[in-house]
Amino acid sequence: ALVDDTTASSTHDEHKFVFSSCNDNLNDAECAPWSTWLAAVAASDDDDAPIKIPCGTCVTMDMTDARTVNLPRGLDVCGKLVFPPAASVSLRAPFVFVQGVLEVMRPPSGTTVPSNETGRVSFVLTPSEEDVVFYPDPDGDNVGVCAETMDA
Repeated sequence: ALVDDTTASSTHDEHKFVFSSCNDNLNDAECAPWSTWLAAVAASDDDDAPIKIPCGTCVTMDMTDARTVNLPRGLDVCGKLVFPPAASVSLRAPFVFVQGVLEVMRPPSGTTVPSNETGRVSFVLTPSEEDVVFYPDPDGDNVGVCAETMDA
């Protein structure tokens, strides 16, 4: 559960998420391009599991053509997902869980951002036929934060 630090009682400290130590070196990590990373994950991933960027892994969105990417199983960012200023993509998923870092970079100052769909990053939440259930990343430092799963 996310807690507002300005009003939180100290009795709820066990429910706060922390930055996982497996992500400590993300700023120095080389980021894999989304297109090649996703192809490799899709070929080896569990068909029923969400697309997961593992803790300690950095991925950069390399799509710049206003493409729509459908992720019907959802997206779980446990590592880092970076959208550079040139990214232009729409991600459609029933959920996007961010347990690590989601970075959407601003275009340089003075850049005109088009009002149409090109030149944008968007997240579109889609309906799901199944319940959406959140599980803390088993490789991170938040495994014990939720005594039970949390329905999203």
